Amino acid sequence: MELDKIYHVGRYCEYVAQAPYSKIQIKGKDYIYDTLLTMKNELRHMQINLNDDVFNSINELIKILKSYKEKEKLKNEDFEMYDYYTTIIRDRLSNLFAEKVNFDIIEETMLNEGSLIKLMKNEENSFFETKTWASLSDLSKSDFSDAAKCLLIGAPTPAAMITLRGVEGILRKYYEKKTGNKIDKINMGDILTELNNMYKNDSKSINKNLIKNLEIIKDLYRNPTQHPDKTYTQTESERMFMISIAAIHDMCNDM
Repeated sequence: MELDKIYHVGRYCEYVAQAPYSKIQIKGKDYIYDTLLTMKNELRHMQINLNDDVFNSINELIKILKSYKEKEKLKNEDFEMYDYYTTIIRDRLSNLFAEKVNFDIIEETMLNEGSLIKLMKNEENSFFETKTWASLSDLSKSDFSDAAKCLLIGAPTPAAMITLRGVEGILRKYYEKKTGNKIDKINMGDILTELNNMYKNDSKSINKNLIKNLEIIKDLYRNPTQHPDKTYTQTESERMFMISIAAIHDMCNDM
């Protein structure tokens, strides 16, 4: 199975899963609905045996979105089922690709190769303190395991995307812990704005330096990555990986 095909399907999948939270419109060239159709077509042409759940979930999403008009954003009443189906698609594809891909490890990396291999295998590693690693959800561990694999094989842009997904997932839990609010259709920028407002009202309630670091991740990496033509070099992706891990440690220690 070719890595570039997996990469493109993975990008489509992540875009479909995350786009509504960034208030991106449903229809229009290369927007959510079009991307779903493209992803379905790409999957049909890949030489893999897919679980029916994947195509059934894609078809259900297409049904939900078919009646939307151009420039409309996802309606509140559709979010629950949208999340349900995108989660199925992402989980099934992640597991399948992890089983199918054979790879050669690159020779040049700033990071410790042995620790990346341990992280890829979902084992305790030198990147995460034992306490922090134990506190992460299975999904978060899976994100960083996949990112480590991408770094090992020299696929820096997918590594960056998966790392950012992992950071945002932990940030959402941090937000819920700090505010007591259940997160709902809110993006990284909105979360950081609310956390900054909390700091202004009570400077002891939150780590201001942590928020600054998260804003750097958002401005330097998260926002540019939304652009479909954005790519990363191996060095850029590895730097972002380490900055992200530092922010994750700070969030876990402050929860």
